Amino acid sequence: MSNYLDKPSILGGWRLPAGIVGALVFAAVACTPRQTTSQDIAREIAGDADTAPLVAAFQAHYPREYEAMLARLAAVRNDRGEGAAAREAAQQMRAFMLTKVSAMAQAPAADLREIGNAITTTITELQRRDVNLCAQFVTRGFTPGQQIPDGPKQALVRVAALQLQAARHAEDGQRVNRTALSEADGEVWFRRISTIAPDLAPMINDGSIERATITRQCQAGLAIYQAATQLPEETAANVVAHLLRESARASRP
Repeated sequence: MSNYLDKPSILGGWRLPAGIVGALVFAAVACTPRQTTSQDIAREIAGDADTAPLVAAFQAHYPREYEAMLARLAAVRNDRGEGAAAREAAQQMRAFMLTKVSAMAQAPAADLREIGNAITTTITELQRRDVNLCAQFVTRGFTPGQQIPDGPKQALVRVAALQLQAARHAEDGQRVNRTALSEADGEVWFRRISTIAPDLAPMINDGSIERATITRQCQAGLAIYQAATQLPEETAANVVAHLLRESARASRP
């Protein structure tokens, strides 16, 4: 059997992006002269077209947590100002998304394939717009508040909205028991990567992609997700679930 499973590789060493579990977050924006209320925050974030799909998904799938966050952001803004509220929004949303990774990974296969396709679109958009950002996304992820071009930003917001939907489906009775990625699924996935990007597969296998050029890192990230989404539905779901878990593990302190 191939020994790539035991090396720093796509199955653990080179972890794909922390950014896919919530680095792009909404935050309170305009400052009001009076005391800010939860309703003020809700109006402000609802008016941000860029992040509207994420806000709508959060409100629809986790209404109690959404209301609690609005109240928290209003309190922080009133006590410490707009900048502190924006930082709080980033920290709270990122932390919340991380608590949902286990549920995301056990969502129905169709949800996970949709997430994988959306991440593929995000990487493709980044590759077109800014290869430096693309390499950052696939190796380290974005940081909260980082400026991202419009096309990739919209794609990333869609990823986050789909992740919330997937987690909710799992928690509402559609949970699929997915454990660690099996050797068989890993082998099928790696063979597909080798077909899509034969020159990059050895570098992904041995971990040397971490030291490659930003162009190759971007291409490798795209190949990894393209390969995952081209597999049969259940296998694709198992691979995307693995990538979500690895991303979360890499992004935790």
